Amino acid sequence: AITTASQAGLLNSILDARARNDVDTFVELQGIANVVARLAVAAAGGVASPVLTPADFALIGITGVTTSNLAAVIDAISATADNGSGIDSLSKLQTVVDSGKAAARATSLAIISSYNGSNTTPALSDFENIGVTGVDSGNITAINTFIAYKSATDTDSQAEVQAVVSAFAKVAASANGVADGGVSLTAAEFSSLGLPAVDTATEVKLLNELIDFRPSTAVDSYQELAALASI
Repeated sequence: AITTASQAGLLNSILDARARNDVDTFVELQGIANVVARLAVAAAGGVASPVLTPADFALIGITGVTTSNLAAVIDAISATADNGSGIDSLSKLQTVVDSGKAAARATSLAIISSYNGSNTTPALSDFENIGVTGVDSGNITAINTFIAYKSATDTDSQAEVQAVVSAFAKVAASANGVADGGVSLTAAEFSSLGLPAVDTATEVKLLNELIDFRPSTAVDSYQELAALASI
């Protein structure tokens, strides 16, 4: 139920931004009102029941909330005024949500850049939080071996981490156990994988050929690829 001025303000702001056919039934209005009421609970430091989900935020027009950053977003909302005045409009709520997303991103980037193979291991959610694509349950272990080898300054931005992931994707695509030309990497891509010494056309060509006829399981770690590069 909508019981405070702050809740009413947020609800009105949400409705103002919606097309009429999005809110022309009781069920649609009730669904939005329920989310507003649960957000108020979170703002007051409580635990909404049922818990808030990314779908709830999407329903009311808030963008960018995922399962990976949801906890940080809820924390940001909980840090606002208990009376809900910090989220009493759609724009205020989006600003708070954005701060939660930024906090999740910073935490995940710190985990990734500081990973050395023996501390907190980057999870799928960490790569998602910093906007890196191409990481899944099937390749994250391999990718983390390259991240572990790289220095913190070489993995402290989205672009640097994406370069590692994209380069490894080409290694995985090329290593199919058949010498068929594969998917060739450049010297820059080998450098992204921690192999800057592979920097001449001859070295690049040879390493690509060595990768090409091997099965993917023979090149799915930094150590394995570095051993090939040393031949």
